[in-house]
Parts: sequence; structure tokens; C-alpha cells
Amino acid sequence: MAALLLAMPAAAAEPDIDVDPVGEIGLLDWGTYTGRDVGAVSAENTVEGMTHRLSDVKLVQRGTEICAGQDTMFGIRYRLTDKAREDHWALVVETRHPMLHAPNGRSGDRGSYVTGVSHESDGYTGWTVRYPYEFVPGDYSFALLHDGVVKLRKTFHVAFDCVPLVS
Repeated sequence: MAALLLAMPAAAAEPDIDVDPVGEIGLLDWGTYTGRDVGAVSAENTVEGMTHRLSDVKLVQRGTEICAGQDTMFGIRYRLTDKAREDHWALVVETRHPMLHAPNGRSGDRGSYVTGVSHESDGYTGWTVRYPYEFVPGDYSFALLHDGVVKLRKTFHVAFDCVPLVS
């Protein structure tokens, strides 16, 4: 089964979902960001095998066309709305991206991990280009699932043969 998943094409086969049909979670913004890495957490279902927690996340430029370079951060920020039935949600973040081959021996074109969001704080999920093996152009898609239902999805078209915006 895993071999079949890896053989499927990466990213944007499904359309973006900018508005949760039930209205319980909202997309605040999307594009490139700045932020501070506050540590890594194990995420076995990713190519790197971990995900990084960030703080002080701030939007630099809104958009889905990303001109990336070393340390470029892109993704989405979101928030539970007053219509959310619960005060805290566990979300599955599914990421699709071009095929990557990490030095740890892992390869793949998708990943997933669990995160939380509450009424008290905004959530962020995204990608930071850190390592040489990540300099792969193509579509990068982030989907947020709650109770197995896709609530939001955003796809970014990432290029590296351009001059990135300096913040």
C-alpha cells in the first residue's frame, strides 16, 4: 500500500478549499512568512521524520506563487470560528509535494502529522526550505482534516529559478 501512495502524483489533484463548508474553521491568510523555529517534534509520516514548531509567525506576502530560496517559509494561518462545536481541535495536516529524497534515506511526495488548534490562538502550517534536497520546484499542498473531513486546503506553486523577496 505504501508503494502505491508514493507512486501517485504529488499535490494539486484536488481543488483548494478556502472556506470550510460548515464554517467551523477559517483561513486567515496564506503566502510567505517569517517566524522563529522553537524546536523539532517527531513526525514519522514525513520525509524529514520531524516537523518544526514556530512562534512569532507573520505574513510577509500573500499569494500562492512562491519564489523560494534558502529559509523561505510559506504556508497558511487559520483559526477556529465561533461556530466551532469544540474549543480545541486535533487536526491532521496532510502535505503533498514533489518527490523528495532526504539524506536520512527516506523518500516521498507526501507527509502527515497531528497538530492542535484552539479558539485562543491561530494555527499555522507550512514549509520552510532548509536543506539542499528540498530545493525542488512544483506544487506543495496543505490540507487540514478534522474527524477525517478536509476542512481547508491550499496549494502553492513553488519555483527556485527566480529572485526571492527579501524580508
